[in-house]
Amino acid sequence: MLFSFLGLLISLPFYVVIYKIVPDLKNKQQVSKQWKSNLLALGIGFFFLVPAIASYINRTHLISEANCKEYNIIRKGSSGGRYHEYYLFVLIDDYEERLTVFKPYWETLREGQRIKICLQKGILGFEYIKIDQQ
Repeated sequence: MLFSFLGLLISLPFYVVIYKIVPDLKNKQQVSKQWKSNLLALGIGFFFLVPAIASYINRTHLISEANCKEYNIIRKGSSGGRYHEYYLFVLIDDYEERLTVFKPYWETLREGQRIKICLQKGILGFEYIKIDQQ
């Protein structure tokens, strides 16, 4: 959530530059719906882009050693619709965590089975979860 709002803040200088460069916006004239849509898309883009970049940085720059433990699979699940996602639900620190996995791995597991999960802290301070698939 923090990085989403940071993305909106980062988009503000772009709005300022656009309002100073585009003649119709600069003169406070009416602009087309396409311009309004593009300006909205700019904010939405930064709203999602900055958290995605932050997640990538946090995941690729790990600062702590891996803390690996075995956890029981509470249940398995999958999403409906055109593109299926496959989930494992495990209890980590008294909180049910949903982990998204690939279908071939999901099919090899069953409820109640123990899996090894490693937690590592990333450079931005958030923990990254990795399933050890041995």
